[in-house]
Amino acid sequence: MLQAIAARMNGFQEFPYLSVNHGSAVPLALSIKLQLYRELTAAGMTRANLQQVAGWPKTKADRMFDPNHESKLAQVETAF
Repeated sequence: MLQAIAARMNGFQEFPYLSVNHGSAVPLALSIKLQLYRELTAAGMTRANLQQVAGWPKTKADRMFDPNHESKLAQVETAF
């Protein structure tokens, strides 16, 4: 499941809403990244926009959307 989510996030593709209520238990850290992804795409923003606004290097912005990377909560809060 993580690989499918990562592939969609990397391609900025839409995906169905995942939640515990729908039988798809998603780890909390991934749920937060998914919400960030949804909010950025809803605002018409890209990772490049996030990188510029937050003043981050490209790799740091990319890691915000990597389900296998354990981003620090403070960094995720900055992204929001």
